[in-house]
Amino acid sequence: ETNPNESGCRHPVVSVIVPTYREAENALELLARMVELREATGLNLEVLFVDDDSRDGIVEAVEGAGLPWARVFGLGGVLLVF
Repeated sequence: ETNPNESGCRHPVVSVIVPTYREAENALELLARMVELREATGLNLEVLFVDDDSRDGIVEAVEGAGLPWARVFGLGGVLLVF
């Protein structure tokens, strides 16, 4: 599920980085597919959306999905969803 690094910390095996602008609806579709992929393969992955301040509700959409492995970053690398 996760691979420990030299310090013993666990990290995702795969990070999927997705640039977005006005993509809230598509982000939810992608997350649904990532859920299927994780379940089918057991792959431990995270999805990091990098949004260009589109104000289309992507932060709320990703947060509402309730997936701890999906996060949104805004301009300047600010983490918007934990």
